[in-house]
Amino acid sequence: MKVFDAHNDFITELKSDKKINKYINKTILDNKVFCSVWASKLNEIEAINFIEKLNWLKNQHKNLYSLVEDCHFINPENIDLVLSQKINLAGLVWNNDNNLCGGALGRANLSDFGKIVINRFEDNGTIIDTAHTNEISFNDIAKVATKPIVCSHTAMFSCLNHPRNLKDYQIKLIIESGGFVGLTFVNEFLSGTSFAKVKDVCEHIMYFAIKFGTENLCLGTDFFGTKHLPIGIKSYAHLERLKQNLLKVGFNESEIENIFYNNLNNFANKFFN
Repeated sequence: MKVFDAHNDFITELKSDKKINKYINKTILDNKVFCSVWASKLNEIEAINFIEKLNWLKNQHKNLYSLVEDCHFINPENIDLVLSQKINLAGLVWNNDNNLCGGALGRANLSDFGKIVINRFEDNGTIIDTAHTNEISFNDIAKVATKPIVCSHTAMFSCLNHPRNLKDYQIKLIIESGGFVGLTFVNEFLSGTSFAKVKDVCEHIMYFAIKFGTENLCLGTDFFGTKHLPIGIKSYAHLERLKQNLLKVGFNESEIENIFYNNLNNFANKFFN
């Protein structure tokens, strides 16, 4: 069973090139992954170094796609260098406000420089990832963006009231733009506690499918980006458990394959290949 993951932070969380290469060769295998440079804990030089490293890895492994999470480090002096790395997805912010826009726990809107960054990214073939934006900045981005917008890792606000989860109208805006929503495995977004079960993941998938269909839904695990993963789902090898639960609640094989792989693969083929 192949998986195309919209968000995995292994490149910044594994501490050596040996571990990174081992993870890619052993775990990714036939899967595909948007590999995220989680820049919130990095300064400008560190972030750019990781992006260059990711670009090199992407050229070596065709099943890797590039994502930057939290572009706080971008400024007028380095933006051309960042753009030269041909990033696939770019998330402008993490949980707190930065110079570009407002984070999920902040109150800022999209700044004038943030608008410039979006325009420059889109002109360069990069798609904007709205994950971690607050509702104000999300709406600003939706108005400014001329290409599809996506949310690489989130859950459904209608299932659980959490500032990182998407409301129905936000999901609708993403779908109307031609983008995708990646369902994350972060327990707090799924169940509101540090513990979640496979059934909690299923509930969010079922809600999305009933309300919006399955064409724009994928998985955005946030592996390595959280310590709190659902019981029994700690790696791609464990996703067979999720598949079996989805079959039990009425999903068919084709729908599951689309959510796990095909939807995101079709998007990547359209915009990045």
